[in-house]
Amino acid sequence: MTLDRERIERVLWGIWREFVRDFEITPINEIQDLRSFSVLWIALFSPEAVSARFQSTMTKAALQWRERPDFGHFVWFRVLPVEAGLYAITGDEFWISTILHNIDHHKSSLRTMTIETLALIADRLEFGADAIRRIERNIEVRHFFWEWPVILLAISKAPGGQKKIQLSKWLKSHEMDPAGREIVEKLANGGMVENPFLHRLLRIQQYLAVQLACGPSRDARQLDLEVGWNPEAKSVTPVQPMLFSNDSTDPRDPVWERISAHPLTASMIQIRSDM
Repeated sequence: MTLDRERIERVLWGIWREFVRDFEITPINEIQDLRSFSVLWIALFSPEAVSARFQSTMTKAALQWRERPDFGHFVWFRVLPVEAGLYAITGDEFWISTILHNIDHHKSSLRTMTIETLALIADRLEFGADAIRRIERNIEVRHFFWEWPVILLAISKAPGGQKKIQLSKWLKSHEMDPAGREIVEKLANGGMVENPFLHRLLRIQQYLAVQLACGPSRDARQLDLEVGWNPEAKSVTPVQPMLFSNDSTDPRDPVWERISAHPLTASMIQIRSDM
């Protein structure tokens, strides 16, 4: 049994077509939400299924959406997982600027959407001073779920000792509710805390499993929408990841290894100290 790249790619094109078709839907329903997160999931765990052609189509659409005059109040939160997917494929931090700038958004629903998107790529990031400041602001104003981005800091790429110092500093300088303080204390002391993002990941995987089980027709790859874009806004060279190493005996191994290694696939999380 081998990994069916073509099937995953066909599913990806089908999901993308439906996502673009319903882009303007208000409010965003769960299916539309799962479509955008599925694009991110495939970019993270099965990047070999993201062809150069699909990446180019996704890039053009994302750039066009950024240029819309209503991007700042109607569009930005709709494309967060798509832009995170482009970051996962290219490593270009241009695509995560909106995500990082909205960690402390004043509206709870938009802040939650931002943080849940960030969660899937947090292990690839070393949060800068601005991101740290925004996480701290969540603590200061006692936003709902303020501890979520603190947990993401714990799994980020920053050195473990540096993260422990930051957590200890927050414990000394800020008032916290008892449950939140317990989470920060456990992380600072190397303990384990419950993973609040697991439900999101499992829901995405359930949706993708159904899509893969049903499977679109072989013509689904032709269903992309050619959208206009401004090539001067941002030029991106498509990157096609290598699928398997020369000594790989089972094509499923790389995908399974990526899933298993991701901190959000575990029920418990502790501070990452491997950096």
